Amino acid sequence: MTKIKKGDFILHNADGNLMAISIATSNCYSSVQHSELKNAGTSISWNDDGYRVDTEYHELSPALKVINFKTWLAEHYKKDSAFTVNGTGKQQYMCHIDDDQAIFLIENAIKLQKKENTIQLLIAAKNDIIGEKESEYSPSEVQAINITLSESLSLTKPEWSGLKEKQALSESIGTGRPIPKRDPKRAIDALIRSDFLCEIDNSDRTFYVKMGSHTLSHIILYR
Repeated sequence: MTKIKKGDFILHNADGNLMAISIATSNCYSSVQHSELKNAGTSISWNDDGYRVDTEYHELSPALKVINFKTWLAEHYKKDSAFTVNGTGKQQYMCHIDDDQAIFLIENAIKLQKKENTIQLLIAAKNDIIGEKESEYSPSEVQAINITLSESLSLTKPEWSGLKEKQALSESIGTGRPIPKRDPKRAIDALIRSDFLCEIDNSDRTFYVKMGSHTLSHIILYR
């Protein structure tokens, strides 16, 4: 739970059913036990001190019976995800879920939903996950970067101040969650300055551009 950050998606499971999806509106922080939980009369005696994450909660109607997809989840087992090798959910309070598994479950939940606003939220959530999983830059942005790079390779390498700035953020149109704000110009400067090598590990993948001898793969910026 302490790893949850503002903007993360949370899929809520109960008794083998995907009941809801929420978007974290805060990072995890220390908090005393909420009065509603304290007065709920559960069989578990919770400690008064703990952690809390504020969320924007959206209940699914109907819920998705995850047990129906046990075979698929077993076939697409991921070691550090929320499901076991048998396709059943892990017995723990909260755990990471693999992007492909999350996308699969969300797609199947979309098919069942009756409320249009819930459908649109799930679609937006799926698109956000796919966008983060596949590429930081859209095809049009990559094309613009490629063209500019092909025209800039003979220029003097841009200088870097050496100062590391915080990641600029924008807002997802579909979900309202904060997402990295992309800056193609900085990407171009970083690629030229680093000779198309990863700034973290020079032995990692080389960056390539469509119109030259390099392939645009991933970009890590410290500008």
